[in-house]
Amino acid sequence: MTKKILSIAAIAILVVCTAMFVSCNKEDEFDNGNYHYQLKAKEVERENAVIDQYGRLISKALLNPVFRDGLKKAVMEKFDGDYDVLAINLMSDSIEAHTMMAKILKETYCENFEAEYGEAYDKFLTNTFSTIPNLQISIPVNCDDWNTSSYIPYVLPLYVDQKEGKGEMVQAFNGLNETFMFDMGKEPDVPVVVISISERIDSKLKFKNLIGCRFTPMKSATVGPDSLVVIRNYARELELYWPDVAGELGYRIYRKSSSGNYTEIATTGANENLYIDENLTPGTRYHYRVCSYNEDGNSPYTNVYSRHASYRNDGSTLKIKSIKFVDEDALQKYEAWVRGDPELKFYIISANASTDKTEKLYTSRVFEPARRRDLFGNNGWTINESLPNWDKDKCGDVLTFYWIEEDTGAEITFEINGKIEQTIGSSTKASVGTSAKVTIKDGDDVIGQNDVNFWDPLTKEYSIGGFSWIMEGSNN
Repeated sequence: MTKKILSIAAIAILVVCTAMFVSCNKEDEFDNGNYHYQLKAKEVERENAVIDQYGRLISKALLNPVFRDGLKKAVMEKFDGDYDVLAINLMSDSIEAHTMMAKILKETYCENFEAEYGEAYDKFLTNTFSTIPNLQISIPVNCDDWNTSSYIPYVLPLYVDQKEGKGEMVQAFNGLNETFMFDMGKEPDVPVVVISISERIDSKLKFKNLIGCRFTPMKSATVGPDSLVVIRNYARELELYWPDVAGELGYRIYRKSSSGNYTEIATTGANENLYIDENLTPGTRYHYRVCSYNEDGNSPYTNVYSRHASYRNDGSTLKIKSIKFVDEDALQKYEAWVRGDPELKFYIISANASTDKTEKLYTSRVFEPARRRDLFGNNGWTINESLPNWDKDKCGDVLTFYWIEEDTGAEITFEINGKIEQTIGSSTKASVGTSAKVTIKDGDDVIGQNDVNFWDPLTKEYSIGGFSWIMEGSNN
């Protein structure tokens, strides 16, 4: 079986060093070579956006005293000699405090930012760390004196083109939506959380060449990557990603199916932290784990990440080809012949598996055949109703189709623990929340529901008693 091995292209990032934030000697300062002005405008804009968005996430998480306490402990470790921690290391599940902080960050994102940013948490993290792998959180001053039980610090996003001289004012914010202007040339008397690109760790998550600084070495290959995720779902393929570590000779990828033992399926070289597993069996759930290795041996394994292989690509098109009843008796259960032709309608409830929340609802138009008998026979009634593409980040792995026969005009109420409602096209409604409740008005009848899985065949017939419908999909 052929395997594709990809590596992430290194992002060339050098960041201005300021004495306010650096605890090294004078001789350790960086020569930035006017790098800020050499960056292309779009790169600066993209990196600044990542710093701002991640900073706002941190500001909301800091409302939680457990997160405040965990962050202080993390930066007090001074892994590179300063009071800072790499943001990507907060994804670790090998350190108990980091695991709790990662959980709080995910909950905070889903509650406050998922609807605004329009992407699921896993995708947000992927975009963040692919843009700035060495994004860091620091508390450069007054960290020792921070009373985490009572003080909620401001978060200062240190943009890549921010000037840092005396009199240069920069706006910080906190999770209470309050702002404060800090003078870049004057040390504050309170702890401030700074979000920036690391001065000491490069984009490959390796130490830069520093002289005279004493600090704990970065994670070695015997520690291994913090996490493992699937970032792309192709037809019969899954693309794996894990954070790169320092000092490794390469990585080993292990896999098992729903039953059986883990076997090594591939190795990658140093700094090659992407892998595409091909020729998978659709409908089979695969489990993956990864370790790094060097001359001292293998690291511990990452978390196990599980995913079904599919027939479809992420973003594949969807269409309901036809609907039918097996015979007149089946239709009579929902619409007596004296009432004429049935009026059929469906809703889609989309649950995102990564958040365990109901993400949005889709309302179809009413389907009314010209004659009742059009709904009978082997082929049923062809409607060719196109639906929005299946975006897994927004829709998750399972779509629930809820069918009714509507006579009196639908009175459908949804109890959604969310505030965002979007209209897509002329007939698609999307609401964000955690639960949905459907109330059917007298005279209408519930036909039932089907779950459509992302790993189902592209074309499949779904049945509810004597009613059935055919879904057709295609890969872009």
